Amino acid sequence: MWPGNTTDLKTLVPVVERVRKRFHVVQSCLVADRGMISAETLQVLEDPASTTPYILGARMRQMKEIREQVLTRAGRYREVTPAGKSSTDPSPLKVKEVWVGEKRYIVCLNSKQAAKDAADREAILASLRDQLQKGPKALVGNKGYRKYLKIQRGSVTIDLDKVKADARFDGKWVLTTNTRFSAEKVALKYKELWQVEQAFRDIKTMFQTRPVYHKCDETIRGHVFLQLPGPDAEKGAVPQTRDERATTSSGRMSNRTSRLCRKHS
Repeated sequence: MWPGNTTDLKTLVPVVERVRKRFHVVQSCLVADRGMISAETLQVLEDPASTTPYILGARMRQMKEIREQVLTRAGRYREVTPAGKSSTDPSPLKVKEVWVGEKRYIVCLNSKQAAKDAADREAILASLRDQLQKGPKALVGNKGYRKYLKIQRGSVTIDLDKVKADARFDGKWVLTTNTRFSAEKVALKYKELWQVEQAFRDIKTMFQTRPVYHKCDETIRGHVFLQLPGPDAEKGAVPQTRDERATTSSGRMSNRTSRLCRKHS
């Protein structure tokens, strides 16, 4: 555990190396979303001396290289997961590999999300056209409107170039990797991050790690330590068969997990 203001440069890569050495891990791959990776950490991972394979989410709107070279590169997408027929089916996924020099990018496309992004933008533009007729002053402070506006002396209009540029991001996310995995495998491995996010969500909510009512470092560590058996206890509480899942409500599941968690602690 570290103080909340500790940077990922001091934690992420060192912890990965420590885990590999402690547990004698022969093969591993660091998978992280764009919120976990700073420019300094990325520089360490991309160093030729680094031996850590990685799959990282990229900040596609902030990175000029991605905006101007990756997303504009022509090429066919390969289908990984087709569009489903119901809401419970996996999200559709297509991938495309793009190289910029020696750097490898994987462009991922969710056609269902792309359609939603386009519809949301069109709704904003329709509302924007109505608001422009009432006067431009109320529009400048609205972030949803402002990114599509062209503000000139004495006039405010919709900037079609900005609209076109924004459409380039519809339904897409971009990954960068130094692995030799296929583009399909890179995308699918990145999508498995939901399991990590779900684990953190369970620890904070179901196992009540948050809020923390302690002030001293020792008591904070003790509080969190007592919650660590929670995920293991949850495995024992979650029904393993389809029939069990169909007959077990989420409330009964939570109660069963809570009892096991208390037993562990």
